[in-house]
Amino acid sequence: MQPATYEFRVRGHLDAAAVAELPGLAVHEQGDETVLTGVVVDQAALHGVIERLERAGAHLVEVRQRPPTQADPEEHR
Repeated sequence: MQPATYEFRVRGHLDAAAVAELPGLAVHEQGDETVLTGVVVDQAALHGVIERLERAGAHLVEVRQRPPTQADPEEHR
């Protein structure tokens, strides 16, 4: 697995402590959900993000890999 940009969507809003456990991910609220986006380097890192979300008590709604774009130079190596 090569580095890729992922989007994690959780129900509700994450508090500051939960966000601090997810370095490297951009966080924004969208309605009654929180969307976290960032580059994940490998499958172990992907599972690590999911585990940290679960430990924070977040209800994971969706995980998806975003298609590479010109704005994501890390994905073109």
